[in-house]
Amino acid sequence: MDKVYKKVSIAIIIIATILQVVCIFNNNIWFDESYTVGLVNHNIIDLIKIAIADVHPVLYYILLRIFSIIFGNSIIILKLFSIIPIVLLAIFGYKSIGKEFGHKIAMLFILILETLPMTLHYAVQIRMHSLAMLFVSISAFYAYKALKYLNWKDFVIFCICSILSSYTHHFGFFACLTIDLFMLIYILIKNKDLLKKYVISVITQFILFIPGLLIFLKQAFSVSHGFWIEVKYPQIFFEMIEYLFKDNIQSIIPFVFGLTFVLYVIYKLITYKDKKDLSYKLSIISFGLITFVIVVSLCISSYRAIFIPRYMLPMLGIIVFGVTCLISLEKNKYILSILFTMIVTLNIWNYITFFNINYDVQNLEIQKLEDVRKDDIFVYKNIGVGGIIDIYYNNNAQYFFNENGWKIHTAYKAFGSQMKVVDSIEQIVGSRIWVIDSNSNSMYDDIKKRNDMKEVITKKEIYHPYSGSIFIVSLFEQNINLI
Repeated sequence: MDKVYKKVSIAIIIIATILQVVCIFNNNIWFDESYTVGLVNHNIIDLIKIAIADVHPVLYYILLRIFSIIFGNSIIILKLFSIIPIVLLAIFGYKSIGKEFGHKIAMLFILILETLPMTLHYAVQIRMHSLAMLFVSISAFYAYKALKYLNWKDFVIFCICSILSSYTHHFGFFACLTIDLFMLIYILIKNKDLLKKYVISVITQFILFIPGLLIFLKQAFSVSHGFWIEVKYPQIFFEMIEYLFKDNIQSIIPFVFGLTFVLYVIYKLITYKDKKDLSYKLSIISFGLITFVIVVSLCISSYRAIFIPRYMLPMLGIIVFGVTCLISLEKNKYILSILFTMIVTLNIWNYITFFNINYDVQNLEIQKLEDVRKDDIFVYKNIGVGGIIDIYYNNNAQYFFNENGWKIHTAYKAFGSQMKVVDSIEQIVGSRIWVIDSNSNSMYDDIKKRNDMKEVITKKEIYHPYSGSIFIVSLFEQNINLI
């Protein structure tokens, strides 16, 4: 059967990669992606300075900048970079997980990984999540190998991947910190002879991550006055349950399946009889690690909200592996058929929906506003829509009115010299002003009050399916009769 499992695994990787690549041939972005696109247009030194002023680690941006220097910085190329870690993780599952745990486990791992709706979404999004997912997964795998085979090579690879994870996403850092903790508990209980190697590994990680830790602390304090995350109970638990399965599906079905699946996992973990089975132990450890990270994050969030379901993504490989090990223990073919039928069905449903959103012609409306002249300026208070406008019209001067006084002047240099962050309306000067609002006409009202401007286009609504935003576009010209 190993040959069959190998062939199925390869087929899944090829098909999934083709389907992901098919989704990138467009110029659609949302705000977070617009920040990345703007940032990678800077040289690496400036990129690092600007990224430090934001809220994420810098490694992903550096690697993407290098990739863009070699292959170009079009939006399509930047999206392609996010697919590569997913492909590498699937190949890693085929080769390393297959060698260590058997090709049946590897095939199930690849199947579940590639058919989760959120895998598709973040495989083609210009953000760091897929890269963090790759590094954290490899780190966890080699932590297991280091404890099992007791050799330095596995400790070294684990250490390197932990550092890479920590410099890619803050929850990559939290995940690897938790892996270190779990390793220590195991060593103290099972094999104290490993303590020396473990201590050397932890000290090395700490020393190499000192710059990252300093950056993290600086970012934590700098965003404290304008942090947007909000944790609400019990909604956060429902959001976590549906997150991996819903994505773009507008239906309650993904949540119902997600809740059923979670209950199945809990039931299986409690009732499975052979507690010494390796697959059972690995699933317990995987879910325990994820649960620990989430619980600690939610506890911290009672003081300062730091957790949203999206931040589970760096740990997605561990989640998938835990599910894989547990499902491999299921002997009931009917249950297996229902589980995989639902997962694959949701994936197909989401893929069709996601594909249609990506290639919806409405996305082009905001990219091709009529009669935009080279001396026109764009103004906005909502950076969610403003960041997108900045990328699409980066030859025009842009003004972000920082009404709330956020400390983002350095971070928003990512958008380029054409965008100016201003703290007062008087700093906005132009003879033709495009006003961009979203579900709020506050910027429109501010410009409308100016007696020297006349309205040319009145609050035209443009829906952008890819970002889910409504752009409310107005155009004002200088009233020459009052000059």
